[in-house]
Amino acid sequence: MSRDDEWAAWARDFQDSGDSAPAPEEMLSAARRATRRQWFGYALELLASVGLVAFYVVMMRRQRATWFVAMASANFVFAALWMGYLTHVRRGTWSAAGSDVRTFAALTRARRVADLRWLRFARVTTAVVLLFVAGWMPFVLRARWALYSAEPWRAVVGFGGAALIGIAVLVAQTRKLERAERDLARLDDPDVAG
Repeated sequence: MSRDDEWAAWARDFQDSGDSAPAPEEMLSAARRATRRQWFGYALELLASVGLVAFYVVMMRRQRATWFVAMASANFVFAALWMGYLTHVRRGTWSAAGSDVRTFAALTRARRVADLRWLRFARVTTAVVLLFVAGWMPFVLRARWALYSAEPWRAVVGFGGAALIGIAVLVAQTRKLERAERDLARLDDPDVAG
């Protein structure tokens, strides 16, 4: 069963069922898979945040300049806010309160709404971080001009790589956001084309 067929079937079950219709096994299985995917995604975000903090802790042992400590501190706050918002937006979406079709369809809808809220936040946050990096770049170039003028490839690789990664993340977030919007529309109205 394709993802589109699965969504259409869930939406029809949700709209056609009574409050106590038992959920079919494929719906239960899909809900379990979705829960595992959600936990895995959460764990990756947590790991990335811990990795960011660990990176800056190690780097602060080497680099004690005020500007670097300020940047590291801002990243600590950023990681805490990032994980705090992710935890907040996912509340109530970790498991179903019952085992009937309506409960699982409502859980799926709540997860899609949470996905939309999270992806919008993540996309805006990523754009802000990229703008910050773009604004920071002239200061880094000036501070390390001797290195970058002697070996310009370092600047190209460093700043170009950061730009490519940032743009790739924005594109991926936009695609995921569009898919989540289609999924929610399909859940609300199974006749909506995917």
